[in-house]
Amino acid sequence: MSLTIAASSANCALSQVFFSLDRVNLRYDETLLVQGAGGLGLHAMAVAKARGARVIAIDGVDLRSNERKPLALMNLSTCASILQWRRVSSGA
Repeated sequence: MSLTIAASSANCALSQVFFSLDRVNLRYDETLLVQGAGGLGLHAMAVAKARGARVIAIDGVDLRSNERKPLALMNLSTCASILQWRRVSSGA
């Protein structure tokens, strides 16, 4: 029974991710900023990376950083690192 529930959960999350990324027309070599590395966030990172996009992940929970590492170009988990990303992305 739990396998069926897990499969439905993944299917539901993936359908939301595909719909959202298709709606914004995410393309190869674009950058996707994902806020939150929970279930939907990890799915979004995996699909975006598979499409050739650069992924930046923001999550306040350091324990989830191991899950984000293979998927994200940058892992931001503190206010200081988010401010650093803003400076880098704006060219300042």
